[in-house]
Amino acid sequence: MADARTKLQACRLMLDDAIDRIEAREDCGLQSSMAKLFICDTCREIVVDSQATMGAYGCTGQSVMEQYVRDALVFPIVGGSSAIQKSNISKKLRASSLT
Repeated sequence: MADARTKLQACRLMLDDAIDRIEAREDCGLQSSMAKLFICDTCREIVVDSQATMGAYGCTGQSVMEQYVRDALVFPIVGGSSAIQKSNISKKLRASSLT
């Protein structure tokens, strides 16, 4: 639980940084792509670890965990796949290293 809570806090900080940049009308393409990639990957990791902690009960249709796992597996696809986010990040990093 300590690891999951720590990772969740890191996700919140990345999201807050991207939101702050949006609200300040700054370029936030890099930060938003990194946030989506990191948050989706971390969400999947936390949910799967939590399901494993619950054991067989985490796999039954009587548990909300089953829905959380399905959602976590879809997050990296919706709104731009993780592969697209990685491509966006590399393009932004290349462009910033040239300036």
